[in-house]
Amino acid sequence: QLWKTGLRDHIYSSPAQLSNGLIIQPCADGTIYALNPENGNIVWAYDTLEPIRSSAAVDGNDIIYVGSGEGKLYCLNPDGTLRWSYLCINEDRNDLNSSPALGPNGIYIGGENGGVFFVPYDYPLHNANKDKNCYTGTGEILPDDGVFLVYTDKFGKLLTQPPAHIDANQPLAFTLFVRKNGNTLKSAIDRDSLAISISGNPKHRIDVSANKQFFVITPQETWVGQDGGKVTITIKGTYITDMHRIGLKFFGGSKAGIFNVSYSFAIAPYKGLLPYKYPQFTGDTQTVFEFKRLSAPNPTMLPSWNQIGFDSLHYVGGVVNKANDGLIVWVVGGRLQDGKTVIDPTLEARYPLYLRSDGRCITLFNYDGFKINFIGSWDMPFGMYRLSTQASPLTGTIEHSPALVAIALGDEIEFYGRFLKLMGMTEFETGHMAVFGGLNMDLHGTGVGTMPKGVGSVIFENTSTAIKAKFKNSSLKKSQHVYSIMVVHATSGNPLPLYYTKHTHIVANNDIVEEVSIEFEKGQVKGQVIAYCIVDTYPVAAKSLQF
Repeated sequence: QLWKTGLRDHIYSSPAQLSNGLIIQPCADGTIYALNPENGNIVWAYDTLEPIRSSAAVDGNDIIYVGSGEGKLYCLNPDGTLRWSYLCINEDRNDLNSSPALGPNGIYIGGENGGVFFVPYDYPLHNANKDKNCYTGTGEILPDDGVFLVYTDKFGKLLTQPPAHIDANQPLAFTLFVRKNGNTLKSAIDRDSLAISISGNPKHRIDVSANKQFFVITPQETWVGQDGGKVTITIKGTYITDMHRIGLKFFGGSKAGIFNVSYSFAIAPYKGLLPYKYPQFTGDTQTVFEFKRLSAPNPTMLPSWNQIGFDSLHYVGGVVNKANDGLIVWVVGGRLQDGKTVIDPTLEARYPLYLRSDGRCITLFNYDGFKINFIGSWDMPFGMYRLSTQASPLTGTIEHSPALVAIALGDEIEFYGRFLKLMGMTEFETGHMAVFGGLNMDLHGTGVGTMPKGVGSVIFENTSTAIKAKFKNSSLKKSQHVYSIMVVHATSGNPLPLYYTKHTHIVANNDIVEEVSIEFEKGQVKGQVIAYCIVDTYPVAAKSLQF
């Protein structure tokens, strides 16, 4: 090893090199660095607002091209000054995480929204007055000094001006951003000093990320009543700099300053009654949703870790029954087929979500925790999982992408979960990882689910450690459906937090399903419960059982 240089965040991109030997290294801290190849010293640094995962491309004149998390293609001169930038994407999914390719007439780059963009060489220098996406100048497009809590949207976009309006059930995330003498400082929120007051004092929770870069304030489950109104949030605290590090885990340091900001958001009236249905009698229809294209931009390591995998996830969830304050949705794994989401019988993912509808607001959550088989190979344990959006009272159609707030239990991830602490992703003490992101949600097809044909009859049996559903005269095939047993409290209707993914077993003879079972620890299921036998998302049978 000749040298090493620590930056403010992880490095996902590959380095490039100028003709004079300078190493060009973009970083997920939002900065493009030029390093001396002899000793690793930073020669110059160009700061941007959002993470960079794009590798730099360098042309024959040492001009540098880099995509950014802001949806911008940056072009730098060899001395690190800005030559120009061009805004390629101005929508929710705006990361330019791919690396630029240099053609004979311009630059090509792919974006998170699925588009491939072409910018002619130095096009912004000649068209800045005609094309609002062009920006020219030499300096960084950031203030020289200041402490900022930047509003952060569900797809990771940092908005210097927060939106004027929010949904009544919408979580609010803020990212710490500190500038001093024209440079971005490595800084962290002092969690113990964080004080948040909210007008009306609604019930809420606060989750600070393990790297102390962002926090999320989540209503439980709405900020104001259905008549709408205004919510004002005041945030006070101190921030820390000059920290020590082990890998990407920063700790210690000294208090360097304070923040004290207030934001006000208008909330429109959201009265209405959503038309979601569950089968009250065998053969009734149910409402079915689909979930896809998970994006988890915070913490910043998550997209680098497995964004392609997250983006490929598909789930289908059907309304099974009602619970105390809403409905129960049973979710199973899916896949993309001919441009549509279909249920995938080869996947093991199974988990329950509560669905609460407050007027137009729809909130799906599980605060009891569950595990799912993630990306087909390992289990992701969640201590908390919440989606929130709004829907049309007339059709139930989802109006925009839900926000996701989750707490992943890193210490329970098999094999490498504890190493996430050294990556700055999980807390040293608890192993918790606060996650903030978004995904796409729609009605699945027509939004109507029906009972599958060929069920036959179902008989339930139970022991102290298992519940079995045995099929008779059935023609259902194991290869064509996902089979589950969901267990709920008889009085509240709330699902028990069992390990539905790995502890569900199916017995088949010549592919015809004969038995479905769920196993659990002795004493984990107590008192009066109701067991539902579910095929895909439809409850084909139910039985009250005593433990």
